[in-house]
Amino acid sequence: MKWTYLLLDAGVICFPLLFSFEKKVRFFREWKFLLPGMFLVSLLFLGWDSWFTASGRWSFHPAYLCGLWIGNLPLEEWLFFGCVPFAAMFVYLNVKKFSPLPFQGAGRIGGWVMAAATALMALTHSHQAYTWITCAGLSITLLALNVFIKPVWLGYFFFTWLILLLPMGLMNGLLTGLPVVRYNPLSFSGWKVGSIPLEDFLYFQLLLLLHVGCFELTKSQTLQKIKGMLWGALLVLAWAGLLGFLLVYPVLQLSAWVWVPLLLVQTHLFTGLFITAHDAMHGSLHARRGWNTFFGWLCGGLFAFNYYPRLYRNHHAHHQWVASSRDPDFHRGNFPAWYFSFLKNYITPAQLLLMALAFNLLIRWFDKSQVLIFWVVPALLSTLQLFFFGTWWPHHGSHSPGNRHHARSQPKNHVLAFLSCYFFGYHYEHHESPQVPWWELYKKRS
Repeated sequence: MKWTYLLLDAGVICFPLLFSFEKKVRFFREWKFLLPGMFLVSLLFLGWDSWFTASGRWSFHPAYLCGLWIGNLPLEEWLFFGCVPFAAMFVYLNVKKFSPLPFQGAGRIGGWVMAAATALMALTHSHQAYTWITCAGLSITLLALNVFIKPVWLGYFFFTWLILLLPMGLMNGLLTGLPVVRYNPLSFSGWKVGSIPLEDFLYFQLLLLLHVGCFELTKSQTLQKIKGMLWGALLVLAWAGLLGFLLVYPVLQLSAWVWVPLLLVQTHLFTGLFITAHDAMHGSLHARRGWNTFFGWLCGGLFAFNYYPRLYRNHHAHHQWVASSRDPDFHRGNFPAWYFSFLKNYITPAQLLLMALAFNLLIRWFDKSQVLIFWVVPALLSTLQLFFFGTWWPHHGSHSPGNRHHARSQPKNHVLAFLSCYFFGYHYEHHESPQVPWWELYKKRS
């Protein structure tokens, strides 16, 4: 019947919603910490969902849908990413509140084991998009948490996931058994529990993990303390969302007046990835070093697989020895020679190998010309943008004897400064106050 999926969504959320106001539970008091993370994570998963639907990796049977669509996804699928995380977080918080068991050590061990297992599965199923993306995403997230953050809540997360396997299996059993959701057999490993692909259990684990992580972070910090990470997360999501759109849809068939501006926006977002990694080098994203290191690795890696420790070392040497022979970013030659020297100091053989592997992986899933134009070209253009506005123009030529930073700033115009390079055209101000993040740098321009 056409209300099947909608009724499943309603059934999932009704119990947690009703008991949110129970005196011993009082889940409603946690909503203000839960909703921001739900919004961000839902954006990520809805983009992923839309991509897989558009590319035919899964589809929805119209006989079980109410008939309302938002984009290429049915209304019920949008509600899924509100109802299921809400219900899962209700269980998580009650497990954490009422369970007397100490899970911290077990959580760390479980994180390492699951990260290793999913990494192996990703490596052996690189040609199957659902398997590879789910396993790689889960493995990288667990590794990042264990290495950089070392959360005390990881054991409660795994225990909650185990508890939820039964209700999740019942719901997914209906969705895949009727089927409401139909999977392309070429996109997953083929391993199933009944009618449910094994990847669905890992997909649910990743969905829950990101919600728990966002919730715990939001609850433990004030907005002011996590503002930097929110800016970083929004830039990553904007970059990934636009890149996904440009790779999935036949944008090149449209007029150049449409796709060229999109290419330029994607270039600016690539630059934003590096700027976020740059702020992490200065400890501007969060007071805790682990979060800065995490975002530095993440954004540096997404920006053409840059090796964050190398970026960190070179950039601090630049600030310490600016415009000298010990400054890795400085060169006394002309623009082309300086640019070549700049690239040589940052590009490594390992980075080129990873770029080649990623390119060959992407062209398995997307049109080769779109990968070249919307992934390779913006990465190259953004290096020019960063070099011109962040290195060559501020530091080339002579400076006044009293200019201890050997840097100049572009004329005061905040709109142009943002569009040129996230306010880093105000370069003297950056050297004067390197701890100020990009979104507040304009305040330093007198």
